[in-house]
Amino acid sequence: MDITVLSSQLTGKSRITVLILWLAASMLCSAAAGQTTSPTKSSEEVQRLTSECKQGRYASCSDLGLIYAEGRGVVKDEARAVALFERACDGGDAQGCGVLGLMHTMGRGLSRDEARAVVLFEKACDGGYAPGCSNLGAMYAYGHAVKKDTAHALALYQRGCDGGDARGCLFLSAMYEDGEGVPSDKARARAVLQNACDRGVAQICSTLSVLDRNGKDVKGDEAGSAAHYQGACDGGEATACKQLGDMYWLGQGGVAKDETRGVALYQRACDGGSASACYNLGFTYENGWNVPKDESRAAALYQRACDIGDTASCDKLGDMYADGRGVAKDKARAAGLYKKACDDGIDSACSKLKKPPK
Repeated sequence: MDITVLSSQLTGKSRITVLILWLAASMLCSAAAGQTTSPTKSSEEVQRLTSECKQGRYASCSDLGLIYAEGRGVVKDEARAVALFERACDGGDAQGCGVLGLMHTMGRGLSRDEARAVVLFEKACDGGYAPGCSNLGAMYAYGHAVKKDTAHALALYQRGCDGGDARGCLFLSAMYEDGEGVPSDKARARAVLQNACDRGVAQICSTLSVLDRNGKDVKGDEAGSAAHYQGACDGGEATACKQLGDMYWLGQGGVAKDETRGVALYQRACDGGSASACYNLGFTYENGWNVPKDESRAAALYQRACDIGDTASCDKLGDMYADGRGVAKDKARAAGLYKKACDDGIDSACSKLKKPPK
């Protein structure tokens, strides 16, 4: 179910439920669009997975499909990804079935087919792939290609959440929050999320941080927000490390200002694939803010962020090539970077294309 379909289901929901459901849907749509914090894959890893897939190691086919679906270190190719997921699923890999079902629900790389998606989600869930249970739960919750059954949806969300899938926990929490198929129980709604965070589901810790900073319904507090971001960061959630870095850098969110810790968190987030963290870190090294000034390192960080998709970083890197700061002066390279940023709506880059720096 995509985010546009979900939006039609939000009428009459509480503000916190709406926030929870939008967070869940954004996780789904970000992954489907290839907007991931997963690090870019090396050509060696792609070659290894390709070889293993050909040898009948179906989990490798599934992992390779994700790389092509997201365009990580390869040209994005959703049709090829679908073929790899089909091979994986046919070979008994539950993740391959689950992601193939997701591609069917969104019509990515093949025709949209929700009935086929239901079959694939069932196969994935029965095979132990927790997101398959959550996605199947969503189909039953909203009556997509199956008869609407909130009780069955609740059980599937619970199964997904117990298996560590963040969206299963979020949807389960929303049902308790608003009393969908169960008596309304706001304390239990909160407990579902807290328990998942305590079990190490990093995305849920991030979600709790957002909830703690967005409304009295969840009885949040700033110190709790920082603690949840820390838990998510420790669990490998790069976006949470970046958010916590912002809090320490600015001295907000119930923590004392600590720019040194902020820089360390930006580095951790950047290493985990957060483009915005790489940008922030590049900016600190370019300007020597709480770190030794190092324009070569700044340029490398801007390059990394630009490669991941942060076009503001492409603009900054263009400045460095135009001026010869940290890199050899190269106006043609600068112009290419400005164009990339301009094409994505960065106005400052468009201005530089019209009137290149001297």
